[in-house]
Amino acid sequence: MELIINEIVNNKIILNKAKKSGIQNTKEYKERIKQIEDNLLKELFLQDLINKNITEETIKARYDEVNEVLKDKKEFKVKHIVVKTEEEIKKVIRELKRNTFEEVAEKYSIDSSKSTGGDLGYVIEGQTVKEFDEVLQKQPLNELSEPFKTQFGWHVLIKEDERKATIADYEQTKNTVRDALVRDFMRNYGLENIKDVNITILNKVNK
Repeated sequence: MELIINEIVNNKIILNKAKKSGIQNTKEYKERIKQIEDNLLKELFLQDLINKNITEETIKARYDEVNEVLKDKKEFKVKHIVVKTEEEIKKVIRELKRNTFEEVAEKYSIDSSKSTGGDLGYVIEGQTVKEFDEVLQKQPLNELSEPFKTQFGWHVLIKEDERKATIADYEQTKNTVRDALVRDFMRNYGLENIKDVNITILNKVNK
């Protein structure tokens, strides 16, 4: 407790000395204060915009929209390995006869999921590219797929589970939904702001 009191007292002494020094009259101090004020003004303005546009009603509406999209859809628990060429995927298949899927994924896969042994978790029907989704739909559980090609390279996958797609209840997910709405709003707001500015700049360049 004594240490805390000493620190509070010391901070007040330093603040008083700083005020007496006249440093608040320097150009650097005034520029820093102006920058802090500008940042605070922008932060409060944007927060007010967000609060007015992202309401409990808009969050619930987006939640219901997602639920409607998921209705009657399936989701699949899947792990995969993707490499660049057909030759490489053949090598992967040979390796899978001697090592675990996770070990081979970590060694060869060019996808970010390599760090989790190729695990993609649950993916929703239609969420992936067409070729990947088609394999998921027909692939038996817990069997290695035949190699197939997408725009990202050559894949093999294992479907570990298949179930009706679900979304957690509203209270559990509303913060996640709100974050997504805020990102969309800020992106669209930014694009709207620079739309006319870009036109002006392009016109000046063209002249």
